[in-house]
Amino acid sequence: LRAAAGVLVGLGIAFLGWYAYTMTDLVFSVAPRLYVSASPPLAPGAPRIHIAMILPITSKGTQLRPHNVLRELVAAKVFWPAFLDTVEGAEGRFRYTVYYGVNATDAPLLDHAVWAEFESIMRPGTEAPGAAPIAWSKTVYSVQTLSQMYNALAARALREGADYFYITNDDTKMLTRGWSEAFVQQLERSPAGENIGTTGPQSYGECGWDCVGGH
Repeated sequence: LRAAAGVLVGLGIAFLGWYAYTMTDLVFSVAPRLYVSASPPLAPGAPRIHIAMILPITSKGTQLRPHNVLRELVAAKVFWPAFLDTVEGAEGRFRYTVYYGVNATDAPLLDHAVWAEFESIMRPGTEAPGAAPIAWSKTVYSVQTLSQMYNALAARALREGADYFYITNDDTKMLTRGWSEAFVQQLERSPAGENIGTTGPQSYGECGWDCVGGH
């Protein structure tokens, strides 16, 4: 399975991590390496598996303001469209919540008009016929480090019943459709025990596939 970057970890409750060591302006023709069987049919009334996308976002280095969100906000122009293109649709067994984290000092992202515009960009993709069940939330934190932000978001997702956690960055470009099914199947079949272990896609960095680069 190829994708922009990533690691998925299972620790009883599985932990999906997608670290963006990526060149976000590149587009690749991708051939999956990991066999992905068909998603098991969802039994009537069965709860969907909840995948939490843990995603701090920032306006740093941009001119973010109302009416230019799609151009300036990296999460809107890179992460979100790639995410929509690669998640299983309504036929899959998953539901997703994107937990956006914003630093309390990031004034542009605290602007209600900016956030409303971002939501207007996200909403059509979740309301289209056959779309995957996707929700999102924004949480504002006063933190000093990125790791503190990730931890705080993951703690919230855990409290809200997430089954899997996927740590990602706003400039991560997912390339292969069906990654959630592929990753969960790997964890469900882990030789260390169900949902114990780490899995992820082939990643692309500054030096090519399967390397770490960028930031």
